[in-house]
Amino acid sequence: MEFPVKLLLTPVMILWMLLLLTVVMSWRQHRRLPRLATISLLLFWLFSTKPLVDQLVIPLELAYPAFATASSKQPLAHIMVLGCNHQDSSFLPLSSRPEPCSLARLSEGIRLWHQQPQAFLHFSGHIEDRIQSHTEFARQYAIAMGVSPDKIITHNKPTNTRAEAQALVKSIMHQPAALVTSAMHMPRSCNWFAHYGGQVIAAPTDFHLRRYTKDIGWQSWLPSAQSLDTLSYAFYEYMGLVQQYVQLMGNQPNAVEPKGHPGCLVPDTSSR
Repeated sequence: MEFPVKLLLTPVMILWMLLLLTVVMSWRQHRRLPRLATISLLLFWLFSTKPLVDQLVIPLELAYPAFATASSKQPLAHIMVLGCNHQDSSFLPLSSRPEPCSLARLSEGIRLWHQQPQAFLHFSGHIEDRIQSHTEFARQYAIAMGVSPDKIITHNKPTNTRAEAQALVKSIMHQPAALVTSAMHMPRSCNWFAHYGGQVIAAPTDFHLRRYTKDIGWQSWLPSAQSLDTLSYAFYEYMGLVQQYVQLMGNQPNAVEPKGHPGCLVPDTSSR
């Protein structure tokens, strides 16, 4: 899905277009203005209310459980951390350079490595306009957090999830591996790994769903910028799944229909 389409179809842009339309109709003294204004306000409330947004997030973020290393009976050979984003402004300390999505992914990947130091820690992803490559930044951050440099492997060429899956599947050679990415991004990532023949254990992180709706109070029904941000991310991932479905069902060799999330497993907790 091309960048302009992703941008124009986000909830924030839809709200801005509705607001602009309301202003234009007000300027023209259009008789349908009250109805449009009411619809716009109702949509804004729906788009920025946590309990309603969470219902859209749940199918994505709870598709896989968090990786519990202590209960896993299978040692890992690889831990793969998909790239997200960072800033390389010189005034920022190392700990402030990763965006929240990258900070969560890096933290989870490094946590798993400290529990299973025999594994290789893989970093992937490329951002075009950064002075320091994303994978080099991730490597530098991991070393600062105590990861052995000879246990780090970087994949600097992939620029999207599909390319990351291709590169990483070739690298792990069907050995036991964990895949670390944002929980909302995990279903789409798993579908790509399945498409390229990789079976990896899901290790989701960066959860936007923090508590079940029944556990939060009345204040959660008030509009919030955080809920709007979460909805935008969920909308982006759902659009990505639609795009992925079209790509997988297109005239491509070895195309398979995604059924559920076959590319990722959950840790084996059965006794030996």
